[in-house]
Amino acid sequence: YVSQILGEIGVPLDTGYLAEEKRQDAVDNTDEDNLVSWNRFDGTYTDFVVSATIGWGAGATDDYCGFVFRDVGEEGDTNTLYAIHIDRLGRLWFAELTDSEWGDNTYGNGEFLNVDIDDTNAIILVGAGDTFSVYVNGEYAAQFQDDTLETGVIGLMGGTFESSDESGCTFTNRWSASYGGV
Repeated sequence: YVSQILGEIGVPLDTGYLAEEKRQDAVDNTDEDNLVSWNRFDGTYTDFVVSATIGWGAGATDDYCGFVFRDVGEEGDTNTLYAIHIDRLGRLWFAELTDSEWGDNTYGNGEFLNVDIDDTNAIILVGAGDTFSVYVNGEYAAQFQDDTLETGVIGLMGGTFESSDESGCTFTNRWSASYGGV
């Protein structure tokens, strides 16, 4: 299954390896306001592919789910990382967190997102050097570039604002692969 997906999006199969795989995971921000939290994968990645099918939580339409990557902070420390977010308003965006301060958002094409409360979205993120390509439900949706961070940890993330009492994201069939001789 993973080999088929990597082949379909043009990631070389002969220079990498499946780093981590888990059937189900969740990020729960219930009873929290203005919180972004994430579950880290094991290992440090340079060039990578991360994939998961994301299910929405019961929160507001502007609650968001996605991936953090090239995270260079230790848990509990000031964080510096990149993030790809999606929400039920049909938005897909890239953001950089530097010393726990969010930079400007760069938006991609959210037209392929399923936004109803019971919907899921298969998201694939490919990180190659300073270029990050996002596939949503099998469709190429965005490409972002930034050369600030070269390596770091990957994680599953969920975020909420003040409008949700119940917030969270479920992740099924999640996996990560490292490639390019890293």
